[in-house]
Amino acid sequence: MRWFVLRRLALAPFVLLGMTCITFFVSQLIPVDPVAAYLGGRGAAQSDAAEQAIIDALNARWGWDKPIPERYWIYLTNLLQGDMGESSHSARAVSTDLANVVPPTIELVVAALLVAFVFGIPLGVFAAARRGGLWDTAFKVVSTLAISVPVFWLAIVGFTVFYGRLGWAAGPGQLDIFTRPPPEVTGMVTVDSILARQWDVLLDTLHHLAYPALVLGLVIGFYFARVVRSEMVDALESDYVRTARGKGLRRRLVLYRHALRNAVIPVITLSGLAFGSLLTGIIVVEHVVGWPGLGQYAFSAATRLDLNAIAGVVLVISLAYVLANLAVDMLYTVADPRVRDGLKS
Repeated sequence: MRWFVLRRLALAPFVLLGMTCITFFVSQLIPVDPVAAYLGGRGAAQSDAAEQAIIDALNARWGWDKPIPERYWIYLTNLLQGDMGESSHSARAVSTDLANVVPPTIELVVAALLVAFVFGIPLGVFAAARRGGLWDTAFKVVSTLAISVPVFWLAIVGFTVFYGRLGWAAGPGQLDIFTRPPPEVTGMVTVDSILARQWDVLLDTLHHLAYPALVLGLVIGFYFARVVRSEMVDALESDYVRTARGKGLRRRLVLYRHALRNAVIPVITLSGLAFGSLLTGIIVVEHVVGWPGLGQYAFSAATRLDLNAIAGVVLVISLAYVLANLAVDMLYTVADPRVRDGLKS
């Protein structure tokens, strides 16, 4: 197990290197002058001599006047030193911006995954226990519709209805405008409010967190439910479940201790794919609800052609993918003894 983890960790830098290479060279295909994109409207306020001095400084730092392979080498050298460049929009270091927007996204992703697990697994068990019946048929119809609806459409329509019309959902942002945020420790308002024991702030941020977490979590939860139902149906028809029934065990015990125990294992693998789906859907959802996270930052960077910020977002998402897949592989070896035995051999 230890050597397995070390091998995966050794491969992670090569994956990240490949992602930086792909991101950089794809960004070079965008028909825009990187100097003009960086300066934006700020260059117009400078004199010709001052503007030329800024351009020369940028070219010296990033090599934007050099061939593309040399540009990539300069970019990679700076990146290894922790320098992701500056955002052309915020005029701050991209690393500083990312440090501010990543914690709220972690907060939202964790909440969405909790919703998906709590909602999806019991729903899949419920449908499998009533396979072939009316409830099972209704589950198939509803789940097919749920996973077919685009997340961005669901987020926009749902926010219009539940916030704009009914007033059930909270407004944009993490807190109400009159709520003072807790002292920043982790950057996640839920955690910081608990650490500061500000329970009114905690309730406020949970109210704001509920809608985007439900939108993302319910869609992923239906994926989980369909997988759990399929695996549960196979498990309920297996020999070991028939043996358990033959021993006179209660139906609930057979479902949850024997059948569900094996049916949940594929959900671990699906969690890695679900994590990727969350990172994709979160870009639009955060923008719709005004959640100040990585998705909204990426949306803003893309619309403004903020190339340094876009590269930083891609690097963070790539790192998150690597860590998520490593965690999934480790959990899989813990949950499935056959995989663990295969690693030992």
